[in-house]
Amino acid sequence: MNIMDKHNPNKISEQIKTLASSALALATRGEIEDAERVYERILAIAPYHASSLSFMAAQVFSRGDTQSSLMYIDKAIQGNPRNPLLLQSRARVYSSTARYADALKDLDGALALQPDLYSARLQKAFALKEMGDWNGAIKIAASIMRDMPDFHAWEAGGGAGAGELPALALQAANIVRAAQLAFIDAELQPIMAKSGKESLKRVFEGIAAFTGLREREPDVVTPRTRSLRIDGLDEDPLFSDDTAKWPPEASTDIAALKGEAQELLRQYTTPRLAGTESASAEGRKALPAKYVPDLGTNMQDIAPTLLAVSQSRWLQHEPGSTDGLGLIQVPAGKHMLHRASGENWRLIGYTMLEGPDAVELSIGEKTCLLCPGGHILAGNHHDHTIEIQGSEPCLLLSLRLWHPGLSETEIAGLAAVLVAFARFRAKYL
Repeated sequence: MNIMDKHNPNKISEQIKTLASSALALATRGEIEDAERVYERILAIAPYHASSLSFMAAQVFSRGDTQSSLMYIDKAIQGNPRNPLLLQSRARVYSSTARYADALKDLDGALALQPDLYSARLQKAFALKEMGDWNGAIKIAASIMRDMPDFHAWEAGGGAGAGELPALALQAANIVRAAQLAFIDAELQPIMAKSGKESLKRVFEGIAAFTGLREREPDVVTPRTRSLRIDGLDEDPLFSDDTAKWPPEASTDIAALKGEAQELLRQYTTPRLAGTESASAEGRKALPAKYVPDLGTNMQDIAPTLLAVSQSRWLQHEPGSTDGLGLIQVPAGKHMLHRASGENWRLIGYTMLEGPDAVELSIGEKTCLLCPGGHILAGNHHDHTIEIQGSEPCLLLSLRLWHPGLSETEIAGLAAVLVAFARFRAKYL
């Protein structure tokens, strides 16, 4: 084949495409030396051909010749300065020789060109870690785990078509896991000192599964779960009154709760958390609106019963929040009250303070009737749907409660774990 016909650019272009296809086929079959010879022929007529230079750089790098690898990549970048993958490749070579500052410069350049290049973000995290900037590395790794689609599939090696991503994702997960476990250990130490580690066995097993480790087998990695779960808890969607630890304050004086709730709602002009209306101008309908009252000690005169409920030891609050208790105004019709989540250690309770004789509440595949003054405790790991027949709305008191199958020490341990997660998010996300 005559590849030196420089008076016919179109013909040369076609010849390069043909040669590149041939070289790729040879490389795919493992005939690397033959592939190299073809790529060298391409570079003889197209010195800045990016894929040829990249292949040659990768081959000499695999043989330990970092200097020649940089020479090839430098030339590729010179001819293709806006190719983020080339910058990322050079950063990898720099990192292999501990030139982390140079690697970071190239990775920042690649991310400026392609912000969603997750492999470059991962490499930047590892470069920061090697430079001793653990906080910077953890921040990047945690943000990737939050932002990257299907991260857990990559971490488990289940992704396809992106080469290095599974290995990089696993390294990122290890960085984040180490930081999370450090926070968790610090929060659990006082509880272990008081009650012993064995009393928190199920909590530790849940943490091990959530973070991708097995308790007492630190070298074995297991697939991470999306939510922290505790083994051995009853996962029935509905809990009856005689088996669930319902806060007595939420059932002894419904009339007082109703009056206080109505008074609090009058003080709000807009809901703190509200459902959004239908996007269509036609057929817009009212959706449930949830209010989270700010029940501080100054509420003793306005809502003493609700305040007592909010202080129940069975109520589960997020750290620094009062959202374990809410008031939900539900119009007639069928509505979603709660989306399923993976936690099985907390439940959602509902008391109807005001409304029709009965409404239908569906928890997963189970359905029951909720009447005024009645209450239902439902699994947090199922969808909750309410249906109100007729036109009369209802007012619900919603409570987020610890699962009755938890021991006192396990509740304290899980509360400490939530504090640890909150501290981690505040510092790194």
